[in-house]
Amino acid sequence: MSHLSISFEPGGIAKFSRTFTRFAEYVDDLSQLFRELGRDFRNRIEPQQFSTEGGESGGWASLSPEYEAWKSRHYSGSTILVRTGALRSSLAGKAGSITRINKWSAELGTSVPYAGYHQSGTSKMPKRPPIDLSQASRHQWVQIVHKFLSEARDSALGPG
Repeated sequence: MSHLSISFEPGGIAKFSRTFTRFAEYVDDLSQLFRELGRDFRNRIEPQQFSTEGGESGGWASLSPEYEAWKSRHYSGSTILVRTGALRSSLAGKAGSITRINKWSAELGTSVPYAGYHQSGTSKMPKRPPIDLSQASRHQWVQIVHKFLSEARDSALGPG
C-alpha cells in the first residue's frame, strides 16, 4: 500500500504531520495540492495570524511596556509583529515571499531576515510565531488533502 506524508515544519519544528494511506497510490504529482495549501496559507491563515495577533498559535506575547510605548510614539497604530509591514506582506505572497513548489515538496515562507527570531524567540524576546497552524487549520488541511486524493483516485479509476 502506498503512503503519502505531509508535514508542516516552520523553522524546522514539526507542527503538523499526517500520513495518508488511502488513495495515495493514485498520485504522481502533488504540485496542485501544494498550490491549494499555499493559497490557503497566504490568503487565510497568515492574514488571520496577523489580524488576531497570533490567534493561530494561541496569541502572541504582549510587548514589553517600554517597547510598546516607543512603538506607539514611532509607529502609531501598528500591531504586534508589524512595524513596516514587510514580514506580514511577505507571508501574504508579496515582496520577500518564498514559494517553491514541485511534484513532491513545497516550501512556503519568508526571506525577511528577522522572521526566525520571532518564530523561535530569543533570550531577550519571547517567541511570537508568525507561521503556525491552529487545530482548526490542521483539520481543514487534512480535508483538503483527502479531497485531493479522492479526486485523484476517481480520475484514475474513471466513473463509478
